Amino acid sequence: MPRVLLLTALLVATAGCGGAITTAYIIQGQLALAGAKAANAENLATYEYVSAEAYLAKAREAHSYADYEHSLRFARIATERAQKARKKALDANKPLTPSGPTRTEGQPAPEEPAPAAPAPQPTEPAPAPQAQPAPSSTQPPPQDSGTPARRPPIIIKRTPEAQPSPEPSPTPAPGTPR
Repeated sequence: MPRVLLLTALLVATAGCGGAITTAYIIQGQLALAGAKAANAENLATYEYVSAEAYLAKAREAHSYADYEHSLRFARIATERAQKARKKALDANKPLTPSGPTRTEGQPAPEEPAPAAPAPQPTEPAPAPQAQPAPSSTQPPPQDSGTPARRPPIIIKRTPEAQPSPEPSPTPAPGTPR
């Protein structure tokens, strides 16, 4: 019997907390969204930021209808998306570090390599490329082994169809009713 009373008291005490819990998650989502906005996520992580805004709006809407289950779900998703947007925006703002060693003040500048010697000139001239005859429209182009030949596109010219001219309507004779 004492267990039943304790369980009943526990259920009565927690029955009205749905709104308080979802309100806390909505506030957490608002704070995460504000952090994302401060990191310029509107411009650098647009998808994540806009989806976080939309989910937060849906969480508020569901909360206003006392649909705490969906409100809680939407608020959690909004918080996750806002945190992703903030992280993505901060990663985009990181400066790129040079990949090689850097010089500090006190160290001499590295020596530049000497220019390379000019390449030796060939003694015999290279053979001139042979001109290939232009393909004629009657001969099919040569085929490579394993590669099908490309055919030229077929161009169909459409001409406007002859429209029959309207037949002149017979003019009624004078004095006949129309």
